[in-house]
Amino acid sequence: GYANLDAITNLYPGLYVVGAISSLGKTTFVHQMSDQLAEAGEHVIYFSLEQSTLELASKSLSRIMAKKDYATALTSLQIRKNGDDERVADAIAAYDSFASNITIVECSFRATIDDIEKYVNDFVKQRKVKPVVVIDYLQVIQSSDPKLSTKDLVDMHVRRLKQMQEDHKIAVIVISSLNRQNYLTQIDYESFKESGGIEYTAVVVWGLQLEVLHVD
Repeated sequence: GYANLDAITNLYPGLYVVGAISSLGKTTFVHQMSDQLAEAGEHVIYFSLEQSTLELASKSLSRIMAKKDYATALTSLQIRKNGDDERVADAIAAYDSFASNITIVECSFRATIDDIEKYVNDFVKQRKVKPVVVIDYLQVIQSSDPKLSTKDLVDMHVRRLKQMQEDHKIAVIVISSLNRQNYLTQIDYESFKESGGIEYTAVVVWGLQLEVLHVD
């Protein structure tokens, strides 16, 4: 659903990583992609380890309103405060046309890698479909082994997500933070150096950054 990405690639089975600095729009970008995949008929499981289902759903409604009329669209915060607005009702009706294809799993900072694997395994077994799985985000997956260091923990989570992806032959999109020392430099593989061997495990790495940092 993004013309510039669609022009150069398709979404095929593999582990995809989207990295950016804090508050740059990682969740908004990937959540919009999830909505667009669902609207196109794909099944999506969205593990939200930070934001609530209400926050994500209101973003979807705001986006639908903006596509219809940007000048009068409400923000996600305004929607949560003005839920009885008839424009919100219209957006909900539009969202309902594809909402059954997207499952938001609200984790509230509690999910472990075991929880994620079990949910995906059960989903595939029960529904007989291959979903696109989104993890928002990697560094917030909780530890099931208190003896592991932070880096070893993230390494283990990346390996397990890759194995889950290969077992089911699905696309898994993982949102990741970057190293703090790379906040003001153009994104490259070094930006993920302490983020679980991502440069060796992911089939595609996308970097989201401010245009001012882009170097041709």
